[in-house]
Amino acid sequence: MASEWSGCIRVGRRSLGGAVLLLSLMSACASTLDTRGAHVDRFGHDPAATLFADAFRDIREFYLVPISSETLALAGLAKLDQADQSFAVAEIGHTVVFFDKDNAVERLPAPDADDADGWAAIVSSALADVRQHSPDLSGASNEALYQKVFDGIVPKLDRFTRYAGADAARDQRASRDGFGGIGITLDYSDGQPRVSTVATDTPAAKEIRVDDRLVAINDVQADTLSERQVVDRLRGEPDSTVTVTLRRPGRGALVTATMRRALIVVPTVTTDWEDGIAVFHVSSFNIGTAQALADGIAAARKDFGRQMKGIVLDLRGNPGGLLEQATDVASLFIDRGEIVSTRGRDPTATQEFKARTGDKTRGLPMVVLVNGGSASSAEIVAAALQDHDRAVLVGTSSYGKGTVQRVLTLPNQGELTLTWARLYTPSHYVLHEHGVVPVFCTSRLGASETAEEPAARLAAIIERGLHPRGLEAQSRANLSDPAWIKLRKSCPAETEDNPLDLKLARRLLRDPSLYAAALATPAIALAQQSSGHSDAAPLQ
Repeated sequence: MASEWSGCIRVGRRSLGGAVLLLSLMSACASTLDTRGAHVDRFGHDPAATLFADAFRDIREFYLVPISSETLALAGLAKLDQADQSFAVAEIGHTVVFFDKDNAVERLPAPDADDADGWAAIVSSALADVRQHSPDLSGASNEALYQKVFDGIVPKLDRFTRYAGADAARDQRASRDGFGGIGITLDYSDGQPRVSTVATDTPAAKEIRVDDRLVAINDVQADTLSERQVVDRLRGEPDSTVTVTLRRPGRGALVTATMRRALIVVPTVTTDWEDGIAVFHVSSFNIGTAQALADGIAAARKDFGRQMKGIVLDLRGNPGGLLEQATDVASLFIDRGEIVSTRGRDPTATQEFKARTGDKTRGLPMVVLVNGGSASSAEIVAAALQDHDRAVLVGTSSYGKGTVQRVLTLPNQGELTLTWARLYTPSHYVLHEHGVVPVFCTSRLGASETAEEPAARLAAIIERGLHPRGLEAQSRANLSDPAWIKLRKSCPAETEDNPLDLKLARRLLRDPSLYAAALATPAIALAQQSSGHSDAAPLQ
């Protein structure tokens, strides 16, 4: 399927000189380095050396832990060895040797381990030799060779650091920041581009219908274009024009429509409400998420008025996105205080993000749904609401991705998404590998079970004298790693949406006394009870 929506996700810009910060399981943009011109001058017209010098410098400056340019360069070049066994690179003493089969074809002095420019020049020389001596790689494009080298570099870093080539990076920027387009999605399942969705309030909404067949774009026949080329031709600068020719079912003549492109932001918030309860599902965090959610809250309050009972924020399956959007979303429900803090090796990575807008819901009861697919930005929001006693969490343990990725644009317009900082919740526990654990755990509970069963479990806790405020539950900030493992095992992460989650959320919001008791109950104590432990002692 080709789509104007194709791409991935990224993060915000606050007090970081334009840096992009990513909180996502997916790929994520602006570089903050001012030395790129010097790289170009030094290497002249050597795009490979310029690219890898920037990459090695960025990693040296921003990555969470130190790693040498030598380690990165040799790991990248080893990937070339794997791609073609006839070409090899070896560091022998203080010399880097390139081999064609068993014959040395070039010897270069090995730079100092942290010399980013020197090792970038080594990589560039290796790529030039590959073109001369490797039958398998001689015809590869520059981008293909860059990708192979980065495929060797990235595994030396953590699993959330990644490289995206120019095309993939362009899609990622479009997904997180929006793009100039008309607002359609195309389906190619039968080999011809068919309009499968038309977004509301977009240029296409008045001109194009679902099931229209795309025949031409600006008089270029669509069947002569690849899916990538179709997307590129439909997109353009906002306010520019594009003409499409369509074949409409039931109509003999072709339909031609000229539209003025607009800024298209992928929708991430869907809303459902009934009986005074508004349910907001947030699929990810892009540049429009917080505003869309704020608009939804305002609309729900207007429709329900004083009859509004509460809000469900569904973050299940949300892989994350922009850091600034996560803090903005949490701020919609919290009057004041810390949302999240970050710490890293780079001095600019140590920051504290606070609520700024005030609670737009005026303290309405709130339930947050999480599961094993809730990660990163989603975990920031859930943890902040939990730590501020602002919402009851329902579902399963979240993914546990608590690092921030800084997204840097490289000279080839690719992107290096680099792990830059760790995340800490308002109660100062580390999110990474820990995530959030809900008060009501629905792990291993079938969808056929009623919401009263977990609610009755809570009632039994209270009746047995284990009133939440009487529990001396240990602070999550003080839990050891083994205790965290035990806590998460008490409510295992599951990635499938459980219909019971929403049933239980509605049950809580319809019963103010039950909601109040649940809000006051420490997550650790309830996790112990829901996993079958009868003792009330905190985890050690």
